[in-house]
Formats: sequence, C-alpha cells, structure tokens
Amino acid sequence: MPEHRVALVTGAARGIGRSIVDALAKDGFHVVALDRDFAGCDLAESEALALIRYDLTDIAGIAALVDSLGRIDVLINNAGVQNGLAIDDYTEDARERILTVNLKAPVELIRGVSRQMLERHRAHSAGSAGRIVNLTSVAAFMAHSDLWYGVT
Repeated sequence: MPEHRVALVTGAARGIGRSIVDALAKDGFHVVALDRDFAGCDLAESEALALIRYDLTDIAGIAALVDSLGRIDVLINNAGVQNGLAIDDYTEDARERILTVNLKAPVELIRGVSRQMLERHRAHSAGSAGRIVNLTSVAAFMAHSDLWYGVT
C-alpha cells in the first residue's frame, strides 16, 4: 500500500475543481491537479501537489499522460467547457471541442486509470482499488440555452 493516496483532478485551477483540490489535500491525498491553464491561480507545486498543464482536447495523449502519472487512487473528472451558444450558432469546431472535453476526455481518463484500479482489485480483493467521480451540470436536467453543454 502506498504511503499516500493519489488523486487526479481535472479542471483543477478554478471553481469546483480548485475546491476539490483543497479538500483532498486537507484529507491527506497527494493531488495531481490537471488544467490547461494555471494562470491567475494561486495553486503552488509542493511535495503533495503536482500541477500538470494539459489540454484535454489532446485525446491521443491521454493514455501516455495517465501512464506517466503512476498510481492513481481517485480520479475526479471535473473539467468541462461551455460555449454559451445557441444551437444555430455552433460551428463544427465548437461542437467538436465541447464533445471532446466534456465526453471523450473523461472516458479516456477512466479507461486509463480503471486498468490500474482493476489490476489492484484483482491482486488484493480486500479493500478499495480506487474511485472514479464524474461531475456534471444541472444543465443536463433542465432547459439550458447551450444545448450541447446540456447534452455533454
């Protein structure tokens, strides 16, 4: 068993993600904070906190990213984009970006960390092999002006 549990948090620089980083660190986790931009963020790297700049539109690189991080005990899929566009104003690029960041990237992160979690579970049937938490928006359950955001 590792000395510290490790949590990977996406969208970690601001808002809910930033609060999750604080809560996990307070609970004794080593946190890997992932965001495409830490500018203006007061997070600072330490022994217990790694800041990783990564753009989740780079789906092809996610497997290598996860492999480079080593053991992950908790994955928090928090990152998301909202374009705030009416359905008729969406370009193909805007549609692809929101689908990639909000749907495809979390799935690829789950695929990456779940492999190691399943291996730990098979090797040690007692105890937790890991946890995956996917955050979403209330926009999925109510009328929202950005249809694609609500769908994703």
